[in-house]
Amino acid sequence: MKGTILVNVHLDVLTRASTHLHHNDQLLLYFIYEDFDLSVVEVPVLDTCSIRQSIIAEPGQLTAVATWTNPTARDNTGDIPHVNCYPEPGAAFSIGVTKVTCFAKSINGHTATCNFDVVVAGMCKFGQVIISAT
Repeated sequence: MKGTILVNVHLDVLTRASTHLHHNDQLLLYFIYEDFDLSVVEVPVLDTCSIRQSIIAEPGQLTAVATWTNPTARDNTGDIPHVNCYPEPGAAFSIGVTKVTCFAKSINGHTATCNFDVVVAGMCKFGQVIISAT
């Protein structure tokens, strides 16, 4: 997609610059790029964010370990955005509901997030669920 974008950047990469006065008479420079490829500014897209995970803690335990594969991300720059989730896969989760947030960051600094819940239920020694946060 081609178009014109308004950006304030270094003078050495300008196609054209124009000067305008702001309402409080401060000098503002507007730099106009012509035929700038707008598609390179797309934010990352997280393709495979996990869905809610439900796990059961071992009898007498107050936590359980949850694992998942981090989501994949893409953008249109050709580079693969870096993805991290917090808490991380393999972490111990307390009984109850914990929100996991995954962040994708592209090489040009654009970010995207997705969330899912990890639900941990507890069990007593006789195999009955004693706490369930479904």
